[in-house]
Amino acid sequence: MTAIIHIGSSKAASTSIQSYFQTLSDDFAYFGINIDMQKFKIQGLGHSFLDEDCQKLTYVLNNLDRYKGLDPQLRQNIQKKVKLAQDQNKIFFYSCESICESPSLYLVMEIFREIFNDFKILYIVRNQFDIISSLYRFEGHKSSHLIGKQKFKYVSFSDFFDQAVFNDKRRGGHKSNYWIHDYIRIYNHYQNIDIISKFISEENILVFP
Repeated sequence: MTAIIHIGSSKAASTSIQSYFQTLSDDFAYFGINIDMQKFKIQGLGHSFLDEDCQKLTYVLNNLDRYKGLDPQLRQNIQKKVKLAQDQNKIFFYSCESICESPSLYLVMEIFREIFNDFKILYIVRNQFDIISSLYRFEGHKSSHLIGKQKFKYVSFSDFFDQAVFNDKRRGGHKSNYWIHDYIRIYNHYQNIDIISKFISEENILVFP
């Protein structure tokens, strides 16, 4: 094994995982969003990319509607970093919690296979009642994605849930890659694991509640 890829999901301890693994430099080559915990505790912010290649790869994976193939130079740069970690007897650890939100997890896995070849997936799942409740309290109760007089208008939980069911049934149409609006698809970990298992064996898919 050359790499572990943490795919999320959002609202499932991702910030804690990222802030922890970036401190484990003796055993892991961390490749992901860097968390400034002091800023995060005070402002709720503090995310940055210290690695340019990580930022570029994350941008590619979050914008697959514009994907036209992987930049060979980016692939080579990352593979060199994986090889360096291997030479130093470290595990390369890439964290990108928005992978579960991708409208094409299948294409994401194709890209991972092209770059990493030999890897494990770390997938943190959360109790479905807890995650939906957390989403609603975090932002689902307000229409923050709208503009004008509708922005931040209160949304009842019933409307919040019914809209998600509608989005899920409308599979042939637009799929939001923002977990507030399309969470039934995004948090369907059975479906996600089914896609991932087409690329790597199940013993290489590490699923933790």
